[in-house]
Amino acid sequence: MESIEVATLLPGAKKFHESNINQTWKGHVKTNTDTVVVFAKLIPPREICIEAYCALLGQALGIPIPKPFLILADSSSLDVLSPGHHALMFGSEDAAYPSFRRYAQCKEAMEKLEAFKSSLDVGVFDEWIANHDRNLGNMLYDGGEDFFFIDHGLAIPNDLLPTMPASDNNILRVLYSLKTEIEKFRVLRAASQNITPVCHSLNLLSIMDSTLAEKYIPSAEINGILSFLSRRLPVLESLIRSRIGIKQTDMFL
Repeated sequence: MESIEVATLLPGAKKFHESNINQTWKGHVKTNTDTVVVFAKLIPPREICIEAYCALLGQALGIPIPKPFLILADSSSLDVLSPGHHALMFGSEDAAYPSFRRYAQCKEAMEKLEAFKSSLDVGVFDEWIANHDRNLGNMLYDGGEDFFFIDHGLAIPNDLLPTMPASDNNILRVLYSLKTEIEKFRVLRAASQNITPVCHSLNLLSIMDSTLAEKYIPSAEINGILSFLSRRLPVLESLIRSRIGIKQTDMFL
């Protein structure tokens, strides 16, 4: 896997406000070959690693996630920095889709989300990375058939044991936990046959190397992230089963 691309933030980035938790700017970055519009976040180094790593992991699972970047900024391109100071930021390419928040009251849009080919993949992925923060604002929707999924910085929390469920999983809870028992077993079978085996097949260390994390966080933090995901894989199907509320232990479909 190729390493994450490093880009330089160009002057003129504008503060972006849409219920963001982190300071976020929309602007242009310069790569080795192109100029790209991105959303750039000023966040702690571990969170940069989590964002980059989860973006690459999700892409490897086939989930539509905008291209991630490591972004170099200085006081000439980011006005919150003092003269002569520099910062490392996380960026994702502008997908040019609005957030799903504006469609929250639209029944047809919710049906599109449920029918979207990667929705179950996203739910399983969020359970694996313990992402409790999937919400209307970090799902991007084109108003038709397509979605993008962003913002994974709160995943893989330091204070959660790998075998324990995260505080929530909005995709699995909202889209699948209210189905009939037979439908739930079909969801679990689809996850077990088509999604979790791909999670098991991924080379977690190789993908981590692609984030260039060793350049900006300690090796102990890298090892902790890798250990969390590795130790969570054996209990992933059990976590999914519990999350969608399957009560019976077995059923022939």
